[in-house]
Amino acid sequence: MTFSEKLIRLRKREGISQEELASYLEVSRQAVSRWEQGTALPDAGNLLKLRQRFGVSVDWLLEDAKGWEAQEGKPAAQTACESARTASQPEKRKNILPWAVPLGISAFGLLLLGIFASVFPAEYVIGAAMEVGKEARPPEVYTGLAGFLKCNNLFWLFWLCVIVAIGSLAAGIWQAAAWNRIETEREPADGEKKE
Repeated sequence: MTFSEKLIRLRKREGISQEELASYLEVSRQAVSRWEQGTALPDAGNLLKLRQRFGVSVDWLLEDAKGWEAQEGKPAAQTACESARTASQPEKRKNILPWAVPLGISAFGLLLLGIFASVFPAEYVIGAAMEVGKEARPPEVYTGLAGFLKCNNLFWLFWLCVIVAIGSLAAGIWQAAAWNRIETEREPADGEKKE
């Protein structure tokens, strides 16, 4: 089965027109038509987009020896998992941004608060309270970071930075575990192909 036959069958299976596929791939409809006629092949970037769109491997798309039967036996979840496994390093880096940016900003905010606390030292004193029949409590004195935060009423900013940092760190750990799980699932599949 040729690439053009596979592309036609995949497109019809999904129920999309040549125009819709061309729009997804950001190419002209004529380019898709030439691919389906077998007069041209897509470039590597478009092959990767076709792989993602249809949940098939590039090898299967390009090898004429692999027929439709080779693809029919795979469940959709398996092909989706394969496309997730083959994510390139730039895609992984792109996926890191949603948690790494807030973590960096909150860590920078905490660092700035610490620097300001040392550059502008403050001492916050809560006076002694006298209660009838009891001894006087000594005054509470806050110095350093705590004194700076109390004097400038910035405890809310400190706790916001801490909460965002913890949440972002938890998201990063969860994502790293997910990537590791995908990588460990891929290793046996690679080993099976080698045997």
